[in-house]
Amino acid sequence: MGDVNVCLMLLLLWTLTAVCKDDDITCEDVTGHLGEELTLTCRISYQSHTCCMMMYKFINKDLIYREEFRSDPCIHLTSFSCPYTANEVTTTKITFFSQTTCGAKTREFTVNITDAVKEEETEIGSNRIEAESAPEEKPPVQAGDRSTLAVIISVLSCFIIIVLGFTLRKKRNTTNTPKFQRAEVCACEHDKMPPV
Repeated sequence: MGDVNVCLMLLLLWTLTAVCKDDDITCEDVTGHLGEELTLTCRISYQSHTCCMMMYKFINKDLIYREEFRSDPCIHLTSFSCPYTANEVTTTKITFFSQTTCGAKTREFTVNITDAVKEEETEIGSNRIEAESAPEEKPPVQAGDRSTLAVIISVLSCFIIIVLGFTLRKKRNTTNTPKFQRAEVCACEHDKMPPV
């Protein structure tokens, strides 16, 4: 039973780390055209209600946008956005940085800027090809879905280990019982036999 207890403790620890994780940050990848104003958006789901937002910023090579919250004692904003206009055709990584009273977190996402004229010319021909050959796309797995999946797997694994533990205990008891009962039956019959 010692091995089963060790497995159960490891499973419990894994479950707690999956459920009690840090704040989740999700940022949407953005695609736009040259000179077009885009909106960069990130969301935070707070795991602890004691964490308060102090500051957030969007960073490329340089600072794009920054906002601080010093006057309000505790802010629990969940959605952050800023306007962004690119001056060149590029695919770049942008970092969202958030500073809460519980610590700092970052998330990187992609911004793809294309030339509007070239995009329109190639769009007509590529739409036909994409419609014929594109497989169905599944929506991306969200962070909330991952934690729910981790909890479900943990609970099912724990249940299976507990059932296995009881099964092994029951099996051990049934294999030991007949020998003990035979010895007891023999001892009783020996005591009842008349002396010769």
